[in-house]
Amino acid sequence: ASWWYLLFLAPRSWKRKHNAVSAFCSPYYGSARRDELKMVGGNNDIGIMTAEPKPHGSSFDGCRPTTGNVLDGNSFLFKNLSSSSSLDENIKRSRSTPCYLSLSLQEMSKLTNYFCDKSKGLQPYDFHDMFRLQQALYKRAQKQKEQKLTVEQDVLNNDTDTILIQKLLHRALDELTLVETTKSTDSQANRISTCSIPTSLSPKARKKLHATQRHLKLLCTIAIFSLVQLDQNLERAMELLDQLEGSVYSLEIDGDNEKRRKNTAINQKFTVLPTFQILPGYACYMALVTGWTKQLQQTTASPAVARRYAEKAQEVLYKMIARALSSTNFLLTRQSFNVVLNAWAELGCGNEARALLNQMNELPSNIGAESEEHEIVKKSESSSSTTSSQSSQLPSSIRPDLFSYNTVLKAYAKEQTILRSYRNRLGIQRHQRGNRNDDEEEATPSPCSLAEQLLKQIEEGRTATHGGMPIFPDRISYTSVIDAFAASNKRDAAFKAEALLNRMEQLYRETGNESIKPDTIAYNNVLNAFSKYSEQQTGQSGSMNKDSSMDNLGERCEKLLQRMERLYIEGENPDVRPDTYSYNSVINTWANTAHCDSARRALNLLDEMERLSLSGEERVTPNTISYNTAIKAWGRNADATAPQLVDDLLQEMEERYESGDVSCKPDRVTYNSVMFSWANSADVHAAGKVEELLNRMISLYKQHGDITVKPDVTSYNILLNCWAKTRAYGASELACELLGRMIHLSNIGDPDAVSPDTRSYVAVMNCISKSSDPGKALKALDVLNSLESSFKNGNSAAIPNVFAYSIVLNACAFTTGDEIERKQAMDIAIETLSRVSKSRTAKPNHVIYGSFLKACAMLMPMEDPRKRQMITDVFSKCCRDGQVGSNVLEQLKFAAPPDLYDSLVGHYMVNGQIGLQSIPSSWRCNVRENKFHSPKRKLS
Repeated sequence: ASWWYLLFLAPRSWKRKHNAVSAFCSPYYGSARRDELKMVGGNNDIGIMTAEPKPHGSSFDGCRPTTGNVLDGNSFLFKNLSSSSSLDENIKRSRSTPCYLSLSLQEMSKLTNYFCDKSKGLQPYDFHDMFRLQQALYKRAQKQKEQKLTVEQDVLNNDTDTILIQKLLHRALDELTLVETTKSTDSQANRISTCSIPTSLSPKARKKLHATQRHLKLLCTIAIFSLVQLDQNLERAMELLDQLEGSVYSLEIDGDNEKRRKNTAINQKFTVLPTFQILPGYACYMALVTGWTKQLQQTTASPAVARRYAEKAQEVLYKMIARALSSTNFLLTRQSFNVVLNAWAELGCGNEARALLNQMNELPSNIGAESEEHEIVKKSESSSSTTSSQSSQLPSSIRPDLFSYNTVLKAYAKEQTILRSYRNRLGIQRHQRGNRNDDEEEATPSPCSLAEQLLKQIEEGRTATHGGMPIFPDRISYTSVIDAFAASNKRDAAFKAEALLNRMEQLYRETGNESIKPDTIAYNNVLNAFSKYSEQQTGQSGSMNKDSSMDNLGERCEKLLQRMERLYIEGENPDVRPDTYSYNSVINTWANTAHCDSARRALNLLDEMERLSLSGEERVTPNTISYNTAIKAWGRNADATAPQLVDDLLQEMEERYESGDVSCKPDRVTYNSVMFSWANSADVHAAGKVEELLNRMISLYKQHGDITVKPDVTSYNILLNCWAKTRAYGASELACELLGRMIHLSNIGDPDAVSPDTRSYVAVMNCISKSSDPGKALKALDVLNSLESSFKNGNSAAIPNVFAYSIVLNACAFTTGDEIERKQAMDIAIETLSRVSKSRTAKPNHVIYGSFLKACAMLMPMEDPRKRQMITDVFSKCCRDGQVGSNVLEQLKFAAPPDLYDSLVGHYMVNGQIGLQSIPSSWRCNVRENKFHSPKRKLS
């Protein structure tokens, strides 16, 4: 009896005692899913796996005990991989945890193939070993990526770490039986209802099932992580996620209850088939969300592709919301939403970001708050210290925090910047709207208006987190809205930006809240808003705006700069310290005003920057932009000494650059500005000076290969316009020769060639039109033909516009010569009017009709029978097109005989005079005349 007791009873109690002790000591098998959650890590980096098992043994029914750390120590199993004994025997003999990281890739590949080729059914300890091997492969591949090492590959099987990870997952899933595949549109509750665990399943079998489920979940987690972070194969990771969400599996579990098997008459294996799902956890979803967001930030593709990445990130977020709504055991925090909000902000999609923000407020506040995953992540976040009271709130709900609102404000600011850039590219400027009110509201609110409304809601305390704690705006909130105003085309945008800055100053003085104290960035954004507003007003008239309010704008910016200096020097706000950007913005504002002393004020600021820089204030060291802006200010000045002064500034920049100061290196913009200053002057040697500067740019580029000084199409256009302005003898031949050389080099594919654009062709035609060359109408027509041919051949920058056709008509009107040449010019005018009427890129306007009527007056004698009918037909078409402007009425009186003039417009005369207000509104409804140049007098 004692022998039987020693042989049979003692091992059984011994085993029970060992199981009880190991289960108490080890946290792994009791909560294996914590490994997946701790992949997030204490620093919230989704890609770092920081969980390490405790150095305690663990055992449960069907699994061997494990001792020692999983990633430490030597392994009997892997020391004998090449021995004659089989891997299966080595695994059974091994009683210590393998050190997977000490293996080579070939050894890991061999072990992976062992699991994949294993014919017997996998046991829970097999899933455990597969997970640990998969984890080691992931860590190995991640280390190689961080060290930027070449991806190692198995010579025999061409397997990499990520391929082996996927093999292990597929082998684990092959062990299961696919019971049902549900559609993605099915609710989570319907999918869960298909899962069942029979009540007849023994406790021992239940433990096996639960352990297998946990290990399968971990296998899937690492597989998704490797696809996202190592292979960047997000599409495959999404497919795997959808497969796991929509699949129901079953697994054959041995019912090895010894008492039942002993009492069973037929000694055969008892099997049951439970059904279950392998639902991914929080870490899987967040890995995909952050993966799509990083893909968006790193992409250089089109905005449509980047938008698709953001939509994919939001799609994964919606999957998380569906899981959290259908199950209380799933983690969902505001961090998940904030990552997607930031993705929309990077794209400048304010409406999408605002819609997601509204969803955060509409969803139940305690969604996912009771899950075990939430408690683990909450403890992880509570361990990291934060300074801000609002940012340190734990994710106890999905209610938006201040970061969420600031991200939406950032999205609106970025959207306003993109919208402004888009309008500038298309040439949709406010001066093209003619008599329309520039301040009228559009059909949809602008992004800066929406940002202002959201900021007002935050200020009024209408936003709150979970628990009712209100959210108040900080410096980032105000700065984002100021940035949105700076990118707006609205007339009062810059003044609203300044009002927000003053409000920040007032709130800081009243409350002493450091989080809303204005800094240099806030002031610089306001200065930038005024700078862009001045540029916008200058672009409206094509020259410096002569509005008196613009003079006050320069004064306003300089006073704001002086306030920054005072606050910093007196110590009231040490965060407000003017820098180079501050001075450059004020200089640019002065450069865009028509004040008599604006250029001098800009130069004084540049001198002040140089003085401060020499005294040790490196923060205000002048750079290339500083000099370029000052040169631009003098280039627009009518002072006769301006060209020589900007020439001196250019020489100063070249000397500083040669002495080693690379911050003041002259670039293409510098030379173009100096050339423009000479071309804008009345100096008789201006054309020669401009040509000399252009040749210097070409020489510098060819000698040093400096791409920053390579002439562009603007450089050539300045020279062409300068020749047109001088009206010197032979200027038209030089212009035609230069244009022909540009076209030839572009056609032969010269890498240094500069393709002419519309301005190039127009400048040459203008040069021909202003010359006294014989046959200039025909020459201008040849240039127009070349322009149309270049556009048809794919030069999108050379678009035949209304100015090109009007200059040809003007060349015809001012043709002098014999009767044959005048008749030829009139035929060219008729042909040009017919072309512009059929053109897809230009339509006849008041300039076209006025120039044609002038050609009729200059080229056709009064006794010509065609003249009356031609004038009648053209004026009738002009009335139908709504293009009767002041110039048309003036040229009609000059071209038409008195009786014809009276019959056309005589009944609209008032006291023998006619003006735009006396003719029908349908005649002038489409006229867009420049308000600075339209004639004021009435025609009698």
